[in-house]
Amino acid sequence: MSISTGSLRGHYILSSGSAFVKQGNPLVKASWDSELRGRIHVYHSGDVDEYINVLVPCSVPYARDEALNGHTVFADYKPRKGGEVESYPALITGFETLAAGLPAAKKLTFVNSHSKKMFFPFRAFRQQHHASEPDIAISFPGEPLDFADVVDHRWLKISMVAEVKPTESEDPFPTHKKGQANVDRIIQVARNARNLLLTHGFLVTYVVGIYGGVVRIARFDHTCAIVTPPFKLKDRPDLLQRFFWHFVHPRVGTTVVGCDPSVHRLTPHDINWVRSQLLLAGERDISKEMAEITKGRRVKVYNERTGEDEWFILYKVIDINARLFSRATTVWGALRYTGLIREDGSPVVPLKINKTSTTPSSSNPSLDPPVSRPMILKEAWRQVVRQSEAAFYERLERCIPRERWWGLPRRACGTDLGQREVRAWEEAGQFLGILGDQRQLRVSEPSPPVETESTAEAPDPSFSTAAQVDTVAAEEPVAPKVPKPFPLPYPQHQTFSWAIANGAQFTFRERSHMRIVVEQVGRPLTDFKDTKELVRAMRDAIIGHKLAYELAGVLHRDVSVGNILIVDDSTSCEYIGFLHDFDYSSMGPIPGSTEEPSSSATATAGKGKVDDVNRKERTGTYYFMGYELLRGVAVIHGVQHDLESYFWVLLWVVLRHTNINLPANTCETVFQYGDDKKARDAKRTWVGEDDEREDEVQLVVIDNEPLTKLLFDFRALVRRSIIQWRTFRLTYDNVLKLFDTALAKKGWPANDRRECTAMKPPAVPSLVAPRYAIPAAEAPHSTGRVASAPLPTYHDRFLAAQRELFAIQPPRIPPMGYRHSVAGIVTYSEPKKRLLEEDIPEDGPVAGSSRSDGHVPTSPKRPRMETVPGDESDMDV
Repeated sequence: MSISTGSLRGHYILSSGSAFVKQGNPLVKASWDSELRGRIHVYHSGDVDEYINVLVPCSVPYARDEALNGHTVFADYKPRKGGEVESYPALITGFETLAAGLPAAKKLTFVNSHSKKMFFPFRAFRQQHHASEPDIAISFPGEPLDFADVVDHRWLKISMVAEVKPTESEDPFPTHKKGQANVDRIIQVARNARNLLLTHGFLVTYVVGIYGGVVRIARFDHTCAIVTPPFKLKDRPDLLQRFFWHFVHPRVGTTVVGCDPSVHRLTPHDINWVRSQLLLAGERDISKEMAEITKGRRVKVYNERTGEDEWFILYKVIDINARLFSRATTVWGALRYTGLIREDGSPVVPLKINKTSTTPSSSNPSLDPPVSRPMILKEAWRQVVRQSEAAFYERLERCIPRERWWGLPRRACGTDLGQREVRAWEEAGQFLGILGDQRQLRVSEPSPPVETESTAEAPDPSFSTAAQVDTVAAEEPVAPKVPKPFPLPYPQHQTFSWAIANGAQFTFRERSHMRIVVEQVGRPLTDFKDTKELVRAMRDAIIGHKLAYELAGVLHRDVSVGNILIVDDSTSCEYIGFLHDFDYSSMGPIPGSTEEPSSSATATAGKGKVDDVNRKERTGTYYFMGYELLRGVAVIHGVQHDLESYFWVLLWVVLRHTNINLPANTCETVFQYGDDKKARDAKRTWVGEDDEREDEVQLVVIDNEPLTKLLFDFRALVRRSIIQWRTFRLTYDNVLKLFDTALAKKGWPANDRRECTAMKPPAVPSLVAPRYAIPAAEAPHSTGRVASAPLPTYHDRFLAAQRELFAIQPPRIPPMGYRHSVAGIVTYSEPKKRLLEEDIPEDGPVAGSSRSDGHVPTSPKRPRMETVPGDESDMDV
């Protein structure tokens, strides 16, 4: 068995060249800027003490040192412009003085790390994210930290960082400050927070900012950040000392405030146990599977069926969404731990495992646990306005008979941790005023009725009998239920940051932590062995989509490269591909049932239908969205849109991972990003018009007639659905017929997958793509701007390159009875102007209704994206 790393989720730019993700790249900056805009909040009360007490809760009260004098502690700290690095030693000395009163087991170590690159935490995805260089690295409590640790282990040994700038004017957090330099400083802080959250599985994390003589403390989770008001380092050193004290004395968890109490570091025993289990499972390349085992973790997963917790060891990251304020979906290779675990997460009986043997053994063979086979564990932070993914799995399992199950994963266990924690917090009766009228969003159920004197039922004394009186008198008094205390002011597995910063009316922007384990282990769709396996996997995923919709009333709504997996162990089930990730799905009524539809948390609550337009954004992975969804007008997401997404997924993979007759940058041009009109026009140009032009060139998969024909026919079907949208739609029958016909053909080549060709970054470094992007060698000047002189169209240059390609290597076009002039032109130019059924006016934004986060709210009939550019893209790079 092999579980391979797959499609990267994160800040997507259609290029796999490392130069394209450099820190100074304007597209990278624009992506970060869009993600952060409107999501950094300064704590409303202006009271830093209150901020620390509420947002950094500790288990041991802090005692202020009345003799503490900041001007003495930081006497040698004299920052100046151009000499900030020279000031770091004095600043670190001051930090050490503030932390000197910590117990030995809680002592923090501070290291000057500004010259040491900290790469993205997971090696398989490192190329897509540039390194950062935090100015000061801070250890975990009681653990030493030196330069060797910083270099070799990087983020694993770091619990927090500090960013330092020499002047107060470089404080990036005042809301009135604008400019690229200010944005860059916020991005620097946010990137460090993102890496800390991903490396350790923190629920929240903190970054300290020192700006001249001013201090800021920023608290980050997966929905937004809350920052302290500024305070003077030398005037109020006790605030920073209080923060350090609170940080190392968490009320829950064992390391620092913000750590997940259900997550534990791996021990040497754990690592040996994983090795033995993979050997027993038949894994051949153990070193590859365990290449980053030290970054794994042991986690507790609640099983809703049994009502008990189960332990899993996560040993390999398969996929990760690297966006900070997002679902932050992480997919792990996991093994169910079958031994006994203490409450602190350590194994009860450390088994004696031979590292080279395939059979684990202990001093007592009866203590040897059964063999655990690899599974998939997924963690994500869903928007509270969306239904929990666990509910979708429950619906699928309830409605689809086991004998008909196909193309879908099976859930082993898992739940919504956030909902469980909010219920426990609510039972304790703490700070409930912040719920307001938004409770149903957080727990997916209506508020319990409040029993008052006027509504409570009481026996009518006029109907009492002696027997009844005697019975009542004889009853034992019932002790009132004592609520179990909750250890924190607010839950951590469900965010409360927006409500704290702006009020309960912003609860719809909060996120809830999910953890789900599925039985099937899959590799990414782009890791297919040959193209027939690719097509079979996609066919199976379409069948799974069909079963989910027709039997369970579940519509997926996010068909993408990352959401279709190939079964790793073909002996574990009959199908080889399956559709997963139901985060953005919707629930309709079950066919033949009177059950109410439910696509969000409030719908489940029984409070009626949710206003999805105002609170739920347009869903899907941007590159693979159907043409109609890119129009920007009110569209009800239907089956036909998901089926069209399958076409764009297949095209994406073919253009990047097969031997075709078109230039390497064809995929880059077909799949436009962020601009709906350009993305829509590029797709329309690709599928073509009714009357094809003779100079257009056909997409041909070299030496693969079945796949070439499938792409041709699927494209024709999509084109018809776009042009004749009033009378024709994609259906399961007409799409599956294409796949079945293609798979029945002979001539499928073996082992014809190819690695993705790295694409060059665009020649014009503009945040808005020019109409004609020309290579630097063709530019009439060297300024990097778009040439103002008339330029050859992309169409002209594309055809010239195509003719040259044909002259060198004529494509083998099989005689299938269709013209060469199909689906070949990839151009930035406008499509032909024709009066089609699709040419209807588009609604504009609502005037005067822009939000503080930079988004423009749409009219009540238009869906909107959560973030721009597209949130949650599942791209393969």
